[in-house]
Amino acid sequence: MHGPVGPVAPPDITPARPRDWSDAEIARAIAQGVSRDGMRLRPPMGFAHDAWMTGAEMAELIAYSRSLPPSR
Repeated sequence: MHGPVGPVAPPDITPARPRDWSDAEIARAIAQGVSRDGMRLRPPMGFAHDAWMTGAEMAELIAYSRSLPPSR
């Protein structure tokens, strides 16, 4: 993916990577752009556009993402 600063690789948000993350940690990463270790996530994570989700919508998104096979 090409961003304003050149090529970037979006983080893998399928179950291959965040399987050890709690739902709250995943929700924070999606809605606030903060990773599990407290570091800020950079674009192309769409956190600026995902913060509007309700708690129920976020829970559904996380449940759906956990149902997917890893992308690897």
